[in-house]
Amino acid sequence: IFTGSSSNGISLASSANRTNIAKNNITMRGSGNGIAVLSYSLYNTINLSIINHTGSGDGISLNLGLNSTLLDNNISAYGTGDGISFTSINDSNITGNFAFARSNSAGNAVVLSDSNQNKFVNNYFISNGSAISFASTSNLNLVYDSRLNSTNGNDISFSATTSGTVNLTNTTLLRKTRGFASGSTVLLNLIWYFDAYVEYNNATLVQDANVTAWNISGSDVAAFSALTGADGRISRQTLLEYAENLTRVQYYNNYTINATKNITGIRNVTRSINITSSI
Repeated sequence: IFTGSSSNGISLASSANRTNIAKNNITMRGSGNGIAVLSYSLYNTINLSIINHTGSGDGISLNLGLNSTLLDNNISAYGTGDGISFTSINDSNITGNFAFARSNSAGNAVVLSDSNQNKFVNNYFISNGSAISFASTSNLNLVYDSRLNSTNGNDISFSATTSGTVNLTNTTLLRKTRGFASGSTVLLNLIWYFDAYVEYNNATLVQDANVTAWNISGSDVAAFSALTGADGRISRQTLLEYAENLTRVQYYNNYTINATKNITGIRNVTRSINITSSI
């Protein structure tokens, strides 16, 4: 599909539901969007599509909908538009996508406005602007196992009207830059996976050892407490590196990790670790 006008490459009308847009190769040079899903649309899927945009429109634009799925798409925005734009999109799944925005003056890889409870998994977003940008209420958006990379701005940014909570889990900010505009009340949590196993000095695996973690805050409430299984491992846990808003960053490192086994004579091992990636 090729268009150099203001028309969209593919457009779903209002109230279009349960449509699968798949395996498209779209080239755009005008002000239209590569794929546009209009208002009041539910359960639509966009997957395995390649979109190259050199104009002012967005690669993919979703407006006022629920339960959308974006899967394994490759979007490059070389003009002034965004790679993927979400406006009032809730409860959607965005998995395995690559989005790139190259504009020097505008454009972000991903923009969410007034969009809540969306789940991003295993995506790579790169931009000269922000890799991912939030505006208005953006609550309980969850990002897992992803890479966010701004080559010239903030890896993640929040506008003055942004509120709610955004969690990044096992997600790398390649420039480690976060931007909070004055007036933003959003809370950003950076979280990592923690895997552990327990063994004796002779390399025998320890079952039913209690592994407990405490953060630096001094709270009497443990970050987690879990028992090892027959393989000596605990179930995967998560640990918070920091929580950040406009005015402050609260760090939770170092963590104290304790492993205890109640046998004839209690055996106890304690370690201090600095969590800045999944371990």
